[in-house]
Amino acid sequence: MRSFDIKLLRAFVEVARTRSFTEAAVRLAISRPALSLQLIKLEGQIGFPLLMRSTRSVTLTEEGARLLPFAQRVVADNALLATEVQRMQAGSGALRVGVALHTSRWSMRNLLLDEFAERHPAIRLQVKTDLQQNLLTALESGKIDAMLFGGLPTTRADFDRRDAERLRSEGLFPDDLAQVVIDRIDLELLAPVESPLARSDRIDASAFRGQTIALPHPDNCPPLYGRFAAFVAAAGGMAEMLSDHDAYSIDQYCHRRRLPVVWVGRLHAEPGNVSDIVSRTIEDIDLHCDLTLLSRSGDRTPALRTLIDFAHRLTQGRSAAAGIGKGLQPIV
Repeated sequence: MRSFDIKLLRAFVEVARTRSFTEAAVRLAISRPALSLQLIKLEGQIGFPLLMRSTRSVTLTEEGARLLPFAQRVVADNALLATEVQRMQAGSGALRVGVALHTSRWSMRNLLLDEFAERHPAIRLQVKTDLQQNLLTALESGKIDAMLFGGLPTTRADFDRRDAERLRSEGLFPDDLAQVVIDRIDLELLAPVESPLARSDRIDASAFRGQTIALPHPDNCPPLYGRFAAFVAAAGGMAEMLSDHDAYSIDQYCHRRRLPVVWVGRLHAEPGNVSDIVSRTIEDIDLHCDLTLLSRSGDRTPALRTLIDFAHRLTQGRSAAAGIGKGLQPIV
């Protein structure tokens, strides 16, 4: 079966459309002699003339008129094929996303990754799990394209200072990274049922007087736990700093020591937790932790832009009600 060069067919279609070798050559960005050679080559392959040429006009032969619709369809289909390939290339490729280990309790994390993978199968999603600071290093060195971070932003100067002084900053990221806030969890208190703090669903500052509250060390995330420690002290209570700062350890500490603990929510929802620990909302202080999609500012791959756009659309319906993303600069 004989096949025909798409370049030769395109030349034939353009000359038939314009009825001019000169105009067709301009549109095809080739010289007039080169265009004439392409038509001669096509006619040689087919076996009969397609065009009748004169000094004043170009007309189709009977055979040319019969074959023109077929050539037009082939040229149009080739253009559609090229457009589709370009679209697939723009959305394809590997996308390396870091996921902090402790973000497994955020339902929005799994929703984002699962729905993105389902809706964009051409993008090869590669997920790396690790501690947040290790992932931040990988992000800023270009080893991953984006990451899901649970915590809050701080200034670059403060982040670099903490890093130089080897201070723990697992819950902090530099605010010059591009950000899309995916979800927000308020700080909550878990209290054994026998604790005075368990008596009401919502507790205010006065309830902390004389109480000992366990919490992760403020160095873990100063804007969150540092402020809460100061809040408890001002209320006449005492904050007991823990060396452990992962969710499981703090949850178990509450059960073993029978002390109220604070954490960024939802520990009580873990299957298997006994019912003698209750969750309470803390009034008089607004503290929360954000699940944020981070990426480097500047040039982005098409796959990364697709993920960022998807994250924006996923959160748009929730942002106004939850106050998500307030005070953050939009990604441009």
